[in-house]
Amino acid sequence: MLSSISSKVHLLEEDNLDKLSARLQILLQTLDKVKESSSSTEARELEKVNELYELVKKWDTCVDSLPLIVDRLYTLQELHQQAMEFSASLKALESAQNELGQNIGGHSQLLTEVQKTFAVNIDAIKSNIDVLGNRIDALSKR
Repeated sequence: MLSSISSKVHLLEEDNLDKLSARLQILLQTLDKVKESSSSTEARELEKVNELYELVKKWDTCVDSLPLIVDRLYTLQELHQQAMEFSASLKALESAQNELGQNIGGHSQLLTEVQKTFAVNIDAIKSNIDVLGNRIDALSKR
């Protein structure tokens, strides 16, 4: 017991007390750094939580109208599909109209040629009738 009291008294000597004091100061500084670090981490986390809360709060007003927007999008999807089909039908009709226009142009040209041919043939028939009439007159005079 005397040795334990002796060792404890030895610890209370000034050299040992200075060493203990220095160690305690280092320990306190380390504790202060840890405390600052944890408080800054908590502050950052709190700031992030607040940011997320504000973001959620902004979208909270939109949540009520979201089902209406989804329904409207489905309705518009059907409308766009019909418009796309109409556009395809219109293009097909335009293509058919262009083709018919080209055919009419070709037929018009053929009709013009047939009319010219008929005019030439009519002139030839008139000429042949005149020649035939002259022959008949010549034969009847004999």
